[in-house]
Amino acid sequence: MKESDTPSNSSSAKGKGSAKQRADSLAPDDCVRREHERFSVDLQVSVLSEHNFYAGLAENISAGGLFIATHQLQKVGSRIELSLRMPESEEVFQIVGEVRWVRLYNEHSDTSPGLGVRFTELPPGAAAAIGRFLGQREPLFFDDE
Repeated sequence: MKESDTPSNSSSAKGKGSAKQRADSLAPDDCVRREHERFSVDLQVSVLSEHNFYAGLAENISAGGLFIATHQLQKVGSRIELSLRMPESEEVFQIVGEVRWVRLYNEHSDTSPGLGVRFTELPPGAAAAIGRFLGQREPLFFDDE
């Protein structure tokens, strides 16, 4: 099964999982169709929210958003500002995003806690820079088993 980025609107997440899970805003089910392919990365990201400034690690990115591995979780729907620099580039992009889902820490899992963020405002040149970077990488694929 090929996995891509998070859905672009909340209505596309309907159907899978219970209403309680959706209300708790846990990580989306693998079966949820995503709009953009995701690509594995290891990028430093600075995050500014209403109450915090912290650094995180982008573990994967797509044309529509990214996953930030961090223990500094935000509420779903929160507006955050990201500072992101693509590898082999000096330009730092100030991107505005919305927290779409949260993955909580789980001591029985090897997955990182963090935030699924959808880009809502990209400065000029950011989409093209992200696209160039992604064009050089292989998308993430997961086995069906």
